[in-house]
Amino acid sequence: MKEITDYIEKLPEDRKEILTTIRKMIFDEFPGVKEEIEYKMPSFKFEGKTLAHVASQKHHISVYMNTSLVEKYRSRLEEITNKKIGKSCIRFSKQENFPRDLILQIMKEVASLE
Repeated sequence: MKEITDYIEKLPEDRKEILTTIRKMIFDEFPGVKEEIEYKMPSFKFEGKTLAHVASQKHHISVYMNTSLVEKYRSRLEEITNKKIGKSCIRFSKQENFPRDLILQIMKEVASLE
C-alpha cells in the first residue's frame, strides 16, 4: 500500500530497514494480509484480526500487539529488548534487539484466535 511505503520511506535508514524487515516478515508468513494506516501508524490485519501496529518513535520502534499475548511472553521479550515492554507494546531500537521469532509467534497465535 502506498501509504505504508510512504511512511517507511520518510524514516532514517536504520528505522527504514527494521520496518521493511517487519513488513516483509508479515507478508511472507500471512498471505493475503491487509495493511493500512491506523492510529497514524502501519497496521496489519489478517482475516479480520489485527496482527500488529508498528511505529517509528523518537528513540525506538514500537510494535503494538495483543495485550494478553505480550504478557504471556513478557519475560522472554524483556530479555531480548532490555526490558522495553509496555502493556501491549514491544519496543526496541536496534535490529539486534528485534525479537523477530517472538513477534512472529504472537502474530501466529493472534491469527489462530477464534
